[in-house]
Amino acid sequence: MLAMARNTRAAHPRAIPRRVLRAIERVRGTGLTDMYDRETVMMLAAVFGFEAEAEWLLEHRHLYDMALEEAGARAWRQGRRGVSPPRHALSRGRVSSP
Repeated sequence: MLAMARNTRAAHPRAIPRRVLRAIERVRGTGLTDMYDRETVMMLAAVFGFEAEAEWLLEHRHLYDMALEEAGARAWRQGRRGVSPPRHALSRGRVSSP
């Protein structure tokens, strides 16, 4: 039971540091790689000065997809161009799909 509670807490989006989300957003903004190519995203994040964040992503591989979705949701909420709405916004009827 305790192990399940730990896993639930670790999977919460707030468990992902803001600097990690900023690193992902920075890499996404360049358009240099497919964001599902995790190793290239980590390498580019390190090149752009986010070495500690790239290390965090390496150590928390199981949270990469959640971090990627959360970074996209942050960018979408801030009105950045070229960012699709998060999946949960579409499923709850908050946004009409294209």
